[in-house]
Amino acid sequence: VVVPEGGWMPALRSGNYNQVPLMFGNNEYEAKSFQPLYGPAFKSSLGQPSGAYSWYDLIGVLQGATEGDGSPLTYQEVLPTQADRDVYEATGYYASRAWRAKFIDELAAVISQHQSHLYAYEFQWGSPGSGPDPFDKIYGSGHAAEIAFFHGTETGLFGFPFTDDNEAGRRDLQRVMIGYEANFMRTGDPNDGQPCSDDCPITWTPWSEGGGDSVILFNADRNRALLQMSTERLTLAGVNQA
Repeated sequence: VVVPEGGWMPALRSGNYNQVPLMFGNNEYEAKSFQPLYGPAFKSSLGQPSGAYSWYDLIGVLQGATEGDGSPLTYQEVLPTQADRDVYEATGYYASRAWRAKFIDELAAVISQHQSHLYAYEFQWGSPGSGPDPFDKIYGSGHAAEIAFFHGTETGLFGFPFTDDNEAGRRDLQRVMIGYEANFMRTGDPNDGQPCSDDCPITWTPWSEGGGDSVILFNADRNRALLQMSTERLTLAGVNQA
């Protein structure tokens, strides 16, 4: 039985489920993996973006599409004004914050009433500072971007973000994340072992109702993994207000 009769949230609220250690998380720009696909709907209903293209054409930018004269289609041509870029960014950011609120913090608040050993992450690699331009603005750390890091594979999200320029940093981040993951699978605690060297890993603090550090942030610069614990906790109501 995978989904209990009556649904999974009632089971979690009641504590009537197998209370095993949990590792769960989200990506900072979760929604951006889907956002270009919404392009035709946003174009027809809201006139976004303002030029001749829709968000769907951002896929073509990454795939090397060309215009009628043979010149490369660019991010700036699909989103020609700063307002167009701001709308795209805000839509991806706040949709992703809502995802984080619902599936990390609000979910953990329910589960923590019955058990501890809840290890939450937010994956941030691929956005500006780590991902290549313009992938960093179109998809960034989108849905499923962390899978290549937990699995140690050689192809990033949709096959676009892994470059020679960011190889050292992303490989270091892969190494660290795999270390935490391996420890967790062996013992139920990602800290039980030595996944990386002197200045890493930081202690991955479990999410708890009492406050304090709650979510580990996975990122890297061009050369090395960057990790930190965050005390931020989101609610869906707070994200909607923002």
